[in-house]
Amino acid sequence: MKKLATAAVMLACMAAPAYADMHDDAHMKAMVDEKFSMMDTNGDGMVSKEEYDAAMTKMFNDADTNGDGMLSKDEMMAAKKAEWSKYKGSMSAPVSNNTKTNKTTKHK
Repeated sequence: MKKLATAAVMLACMAAPAYADMHDDAHMKAMVDEKFSMMDTNGDGMVSKEEYDAAMTKMFNDADTNGDGMLSKDEMMAAKKAEWSKYKGSMSAPVSNNTKTNKTTKHK
């Protein structure tokens, strides 16, 4: 019985990294999908340098909470924490709607 319990624990430990990788891949895909949709302002399925630059400027301005034209580590950390919590929350929902293409995407 002890051998069976030990084997079960070992199997669970071996499976955990694979589960974490699947979760990370789904999380990364959700992040990329949302960022891409935000950046592709003309809806052509591509992000031009101009669209990218505009998105980066907006992200910088949003993070620059005191409006001094510079980002402190605290401002960057606050922006990343807000972004991270937003995506972590989206991972609890198994299906999301992609409004740009009007398709439903299942997270894997």
